[in-house]
Formats: sequence, C-alpha cells, structure tokens
Amino acid sequence: MIECRYLGDPAVVEAFGFIASKPVQPAFASRSEPVLGTEEPLRRPAGSMEREPTRGVPAGSSRNPAGTADEHETRVRLRKTTGFAHAHCKNEYESFFEFGLPGMVILSPAQGWVKVNRAFREMLGYSEEMLNGTSWVEITHIDDLAEDFAHFERLWNGEIDAVRFKKRFVHSNGQLIYTDTSVRALRNPQGDLQRFLVTVSDITQEVERRQSLERLAYYDYLTQLPNRALFADRLRMSRTQRSKRQLAVCYLDLDDFKIINDTFGHETGDRLLVEVARRLREELREGDTVARLGGDEFALLLNDIGGPADCRETVARIFAALAKPFPVVVDDVVPISASIGVTLFAGAGDDDDGLLRQADQALYLAKRAGRNQCWLFDGDSAEPLHASGERMRRE
Repeated sequence: MIECRYLGDPAVVEAFGFIASKPVQPAFASRSEPVLGTEEPLRRPAGSMEREPTRGVPAGSSRNPAGTADEHETRVRLRKTTGFAHAHCKNEYESFFEFGLPGMVILSPAQGWVKVNRAFREMLGYSEEMLNGTSWVEITHIDDLAEDFAHFERLWNGEIDAVRFKKRFVHSNGQLIYTDTSVRALRNPQGDLQRFLVTVSDITQEVERRQSLERLAYYDYLTQLPNRALFADRLRMSRTQRSKRQLAVCYLDLDDFKIINDTFGHETGDRLLVEVARRLREELREGDTVARLGGDEFALLLNDIGGPADCRETVARIFAALAKPFPVVVDDVVPISASIGVTLFAGAGDDDDGLLRQADQALYLAKRAGRNQCWLFDGDSAEPLHASGERMRRE
C-alpha cells in the first residue's frame, strides 16, 4: 500500500484516494522541540482501515538519553528514508497518471489545462503542443457544450463533487470520439475549488457497434433508407403528434423494374434502386420520410400538408426527378417511371394499417389505369378499388 505524502500537486492525494484529516505540515517542519517519528498520517475515506500515528519521543528525555549526537544521526537517517519515500510516491503518482489506461486530465478552473496524460493525447490525436494551443471547449462537439457547461457549473457551485456523463470529443482529424467521462472537483480543506480531475474512457467502438445493429434493424442495407419497421414507427409517431394539418402516406412502385433487372442484370438494378432512393430523398422536405419496403417498392410519409394540392406538388417533383436519365451502364440510358398511390389522414378513424392498405389500393388503381401516374384514395367512396381515386398525371 502506498502511503503518499507528496502534496506538491493538489490532485495527488485525490488521485490515490486519500483525504487529509487536517492541513498536513511538511515532513520535517521546524518545531520548538525536536521529535522522532512521523506526522499524523493521511487517513483513508470513511470505512477504510486507518494506521495509528507513530508516537514521537522528545530528544534528550529519559527515554532518549543519548543526547544531541544520537538525535542528529537519527534525524538525518529519517530524513533520507522519508525523503526517498516522498520521491518514490511522487514518481509512482506521475507514472500512474501518465501511463494509466483511461485518459486523465487535470483542469484549472481559471487557466484550463494543467496536466494531460498520454492516453488522452493518443485518444484525440493531439500532442502537448497542440493541446496548449486549444481549449476543452474547442475539442468538445458543439452539440455537447450546453450539457458540459451545466455539469461544470454544478461542480463549481459546490452542488455536487463528482459527475459522470457521455460526451463527444473531436479528434484532431475531425472524427467524433464517443466517451464515458467522469469529473471530480478537487477542493482544499476550506472547501475552495482548486482543480477538476477528469477521467475519459473511449467507447467509440461500442457506440458504433450499437449504431450498426440499429441500422441493420431499422434501415435497408442497400439504399440506407428506413425500412418497413422504421417507417411504421414514424407513421405511428406522426399520427399521435400531428398538428391540425394533414399527413399523406404514399406507396411508390417502379414500373417494369423486372425487365430492367433481366436486361441489364441485378447489379445494375441495385445501382438504379440506390439512385432512385437518392432522388426521392432530395425531393422531400426535412421532416418527411422515404423508406424502401422491399424490391422496387418505396413508401413516403408527408407530414403537415394542407391537402391534395400539396400532394400534387410533391408528386410532380418526384415524377420530374424520375424522368431524368439513369446512366447506370456504359452507353445505355435506362428509362424509368413509377406508379404512386396516396391516402390522406385528417385525424379520424383510420389506424396505421388502414392507411397503408388505402395507399396500396390507390397504387393498384394507378397501375391498372396504365402506370406512370398517381391516384389519390377517396375514403368517401363505397367502391374504392373501382370508382375512387383522382388521377394526377405527369404534365
């Protein structure tokens, strides 16, 4: 067990888990009467074992009749022994800090960086010189700054002594580093804040692995669009959080995609699907969703629209985007068209499955009517498969 008495850096005692029971004097401070022994030792936090202090013996007393010569020799020997232990403790601390596995940082509330270990520098790709030219704020992801400030303010005000949270740093090459970060406030015996001791563990691989699994569960592997499960989840959220305006559910199916696959091969067909996905994304607003349901089938969720007129506008843009050439093979331009079925939700009656069925029925009408067109499901019709629907042809 290390009995650390090196207090040159206020973080040393905290780094090793010691707490000073009272302000500790230098090991060989001058006294009115020379004493052989040691100072009162630092004590561990509550619940840990404590070592009884060594009782000093006044030099020249009946228990130490040797006198001044023996006293001086003993003091010299103790000075050498304790000085060696002092230096050893300092070296142990510096090695522990510099070569520890987690990133470790000591921050000054007023001056910023005080000490940064090798693990932290390597984690973020910064040399000591580079860090000296930047700040904690500058290497923190901008979206995490507000939470950072809130944590440090609570530490500063004494509301808490330690906090643990997730945050993102920015690597010197611009990459995001996800971390599990802990910060402890180091205070003097009077309770004044002296330093922040920060430990940082890199959890980037864990986060990326979890994100990868989430993408496999909710995103199409080919186009990287949301899949059927995520589309259904967003539709459910849109219905529950909807404003007074309407939302539209659209089913889109590429016309004669099987012929393209058979003529040019599946690899070309995949490239075409990726390009269709890109064009659809570009034509929708930020709050809308386009998903791939499978094969050449796509679904669109248009939030906060005014009615059929807004649908016509969006569908016109989609038809125009798909009408542009698809140069997916050398010296060949693949023509492509699509059929679209649309249903509107105004807040009454239909559940998610019902809306999807209506959009699918409108799509069926569009294909049966000659393809390359859009039909709008009319919920008031008694025979939606035959008589309902409003064709919105491409101009």
